[in-house]
Amino acid sequence: MISNIQETSTYKEQLITRTWIQTDSLEGMSPITQVYAICFNEKHEILVCREDSNKPWILPGGHPENNESVEETLIRELQEETDVLVKNIKY
Repeated sequence: MISNIQETSTYKEQLITRTWIQTDSLEGMSPITQVYAICFNEKHEILVCREDSNKPWILPGGHPENNESVEETLIRELQEETDVLVKNIKY
């Protein structure tokens, strides 16, 4: 089941459209240029990170490199940014 909600705004003088999708698969959705994770631990806490104390808190993630899949990108970005190993990826 896919349920789409679109929002449009301006960021750095460019028009950006965000589409919120509820789905079990990303098949047929391309290009995927950014991948972010909402990670929960056993206590149902959410993982956030930041580069240093002067930067804002963000969700871990980034862009695919070298034709990475969504899963490969998440695994790499979480390892780089938070030193966390992904156990169970859900869309």
